[in-house]
Amino acid sequence: IWIFFTEPYIGVRVFNDSDSLWILTSRFGCCGEYALIFRDLADAAGIEVRRIRCLGENHEWDEVKLNGTWIPVDATTVNLPKSNGFVDFGFMERKVGNVSYVYAEYLDGTTVDVTANYTNLTNITILVVDNQEKPVPNAKVKLFSHNRGKKRYTGLYRITNNSGLCKFTIGGGDYTFEVEKETLEGSYRGKFFEERSYYITIELYKRRAVNT
Repeated sequence: IWIFFTEPYIGVRVFNDSDSLWILTSRFGCCGEYALIFRDLADAAGIEVRRIRCLGENHEWDEVKLNGTWIPVDATTVNLPKSNGFVDFGFMERKVGNVSYVYAEYLDGTTVDVTANYTNLTNITILVVDNQEKPVPNAKVKLFSHNRGKKRYTGLYRITNNSGLCKFTIGGGDYTFEVEKETLEGSYRGKFFEERSYYITIELYKRRAVNT
């Protein structure tokens, strides 16, 4: 990491975000770094812990397992009045309004979808077709969230099956689905409400050339 100790105090991460040792050296970071260092300290103390990532809404925290139950802990709240870092599962929706996709990341790198713990879900089925309305198999459909204003990739994607279909089970919100297949692309933006089901069709077109 490069660190500038005079204003504007800029730090630039130059390697992966799975190593917390540089945080102890630099004392630099935001929620992701707080979550990472808390995870490693809890693990060192013998507490079962996993990092929780909500990339679409740009926040990270942790969960610790106490008496067989996972409990959310947000290390960025410990400096707030009357806060010890423990939060309930509804804190993210109160914070940002909608939650798209949340996953837990274990120390060995494995992940598990925990979105249902933090929000009510909605089912979105997507049909991808070409300009002749024929289904497009093996197309990559990526989910982007606008729930905090700026468009952010959630880290979640699906691959269409032989019928050109794929399904997302996520929280409600304002999303863009972007599709890629070889030289073709397409997208769809819409608002989706919790505990409902949607069926949308995305038509692909040839990717536009980019001048360099």
